[in-house]
Amino acid sequence: GLLFLWRDSLGRAFGVQAPLSNFAAGGAIFTVILGLRRHGSSAVVIGGVEAVVMVGGVVGAIAAPQIGRHLSVRRSLLVLAVTGALLTLVAAVVIPSPAVAVPLAVPLVLAPATNAALFSMMLRRTPPEMHGRVNNGVIQVAVALAALAPLVSGLLVEQASARWAMALFAGSMALVVPIALLVPGEIDDARLRVELLEQPIGALEVGAEAPCRSRAASSGEGVRARIPEALPVDAQHEVRRDLRIGGVQAELLGVTDHEA
Repeated sequence: GLLFLWRDSLGRAFGVQAPLSNFAAGGAIFTVILGLRRHGSSAVVIGGVEAVVMVGGVVGAIAAPQIGRHLSVRRSLLVLAVTGALLTLVAAVVIPSPAVAVPLAVPLVLAPATNAALFSMMLRRTPPEMHGRVNNGVIQVAVALAALAPLVSGLLVEQASARWAMALFAGSMALVVPIALLVPGEIDDARLRVELLEQPIGALEVGAEAPCRSRAASSGEGVRARIPEALPVDAQHEVRRDLRIGGVQAELLGVTDHEA
């Protein structure tokens, strides 16, 4: 599963983004506990602050379908990274006030939709027989730095302050921004077309889009499709797999099966 992720461009991007994001979120939330406690806040206040932060995640899970319909994977990841980094910096200024819960809760509203979109996109690129191993690999990668977050937070709070610790986690989230720009675009966003070389069905035309491909696949008749060579290899692989699942033979010009 890990080897498959490494060989895939989205998998490599996910392998950097996920641990950094979880490291930043976990560390920032733990820093709130330490920072408030060192400044004399009661256990009730700390519990209330943590509850407000977690409400952001609950709201995000409920709103995930609506968010996903308006943002592509790349855009949602980019928005999450930018807002997460900026609002964690705001939290660094606000702490040790209980109001620190607000800037930390907002990024968690976007997190469920982004995570769901990434998982979905990764699974679409994975052969069915590899789903279990790849899913396990994704989880391993996502939690790779989780154990370091509270340790780093504790060391920085002890040696410097909660504000410096929060600033470090904001920097970790900022590192996700360039990674988000490297996430491959989705087929739907790119509006890919295929040029049909044979037309056993009258409804099919040269340059037919995905809906026409679907009708061809449902007919059970073989259609040879040429994938434009200008497409990225990852996108060609997705088109090829979609055609093959529909019972259509795909011919990749200039790209070998191994490369695809």
